[in-house]
Amino acid sequence: MTRTSKYLITLVLCCQCFVIFSYPLKHNRKRFVQRFGLGAFYGFYKINQNHSINPTPRAAALISYKSEIYLDHRKQSSLMFGLEYFYHGVNFNSYYFKPDSLKLYDKSFSYQYSLGINELALPLLYKYSFVSDKEALFSPYLFLGYNFRFMLPTTSLVRLNGNEIKRENVQMSFKNPLFLNTLNSGVQIAIGFQKNNYESSNSGFFVELMCRANFSPYLYQTNYSASSLFINNTHLGLSLGFKL
Repeated sequence: MTRTSKYLITLVLCCQCFVIFSYPLKHNRKRFVQRFGLGAFYGFYKINQNHSINPTPRAAALISYKSEIYLDHRKQSSLMFGLEYFYHGVNFNSYYFKPDSLKLYDKSFSYQYSLGINELALPLLYKYSFVSDKEALFSPYLFLGYNFRFMLPTTSLVRLNGNEIKRENVQMSFKNPLFLNTLNSGVQIAIGFQKNNYESSNSGFFVELMCRANFSPYLYQTNYSASSLFINNTHLGLSLGFKL
């Protein structure tokens, strides 16, 4: 794990501790909720077709932790923030250039690339329940908001006719970075359904249908790959979890 990613995780944990200790225990049960989720996603990828073809998604999964703070006494409006780990990937055909060779873009696309992409995200979301979480046993809701996304090293595998040519970890970046080459942003929106607990109105479980979209394409760049290999994606998935 890089030094920057450690700083981001430390920042989230410090914010979490601040929220917990900012409220007395008797208010935690009323205003503060912790949400843990696990989701499976399907990706829709677009890639620079001048230098690659046939993008196909790989398996994608989301592990999330969010803190939810209610903004009203009926528990219909709330803010959520936390930390998410998102794994996804894409396969495509492109070029592979050996060292000191002439880079000839002849549209052959003979080499098969397989990328496993790792991201950390810091979400900041607004959630609205259509009925009161405090008064209803079941409550549908909607949330939307902003993601700060940080790229972790990507696993990269190159094959030719099924034979492994190159396997390594590659630090991908963003075409339009935010402060750092590995930092950018995106949005997420979801509709969900949760079961509440009458006694505390905190514990329960939830199901969410979520869409995640990015503001900037990724840039995959190595000394053997094609130049300007930009990859964009949107993900749609289902997340299950529980709240405390």
